[in-house]
Amino acid sequence: MENKIYYTVSSIDDEKLYKSTNLPKTILDHVKKYHGIDDAKKSIIAYNILKNMLHKFSHNSIEDVYFHESGKPCVEDGYISISHSNKLIVVSYGHSKTGIDIEKIGHASRGIYSKIFTKEELPNVTNIDFYKRWTLLESKVKMNDSNIFDFENLDKYNAFSSIEKYDEEEYVLTIITDDKDAKFERI
Repeated sequence: MENKIYYTVSSIDDEKLYKSTNLPKTILDHVKKYHGIDDAKKSIIAYNILKNMLHKFSHNSIEDVYFHESGKPCVEDGYISISHSNKLIVVSYGHSKTGIDIEKIGHASRGIYSKIFTKEELPNVTNIDFYKRWTLLESKVKMNDSNIFDFENLDKYNAFSSIEKYDEEEYVLTIITDDKDAKFERI
């Protein structure tokens, strides 16, 4: 059986997702912990997306979601990952360990380049290269609860990266899984 990692990209402007408040108390209590209304709104949208994903691709429901001590959403027989940046939200679900990250492309400080690229790589690194590597590392952190500067064995993972455009802005989206044979399917 082919293993798939399902993912979706949505904007914070998707009011129909924000207004759907049919979420369990455990999730609403988790959302209340966010400091800003913007993060809470993004979180509500993300959990409404997750609710639909679980309904379609799992025997779990949104009521089955619980939170790891790190705050990561979990279900018994699957893996969830959520990220947002500026106006976009991404959610993934699959039966293999998975991490997802999205970042709006901006002007990254060249000083941080030397922390995530080798001396040999540095002369040819572009801003897009930086965001692809950064989102790969962030995805790995979400998947393994690892350190952002843990570069070991990056090649042993199955990763997918894309450039997303929304509202004349560009974002880098990266998904990583420990299943080399998994397929990534956008829904």
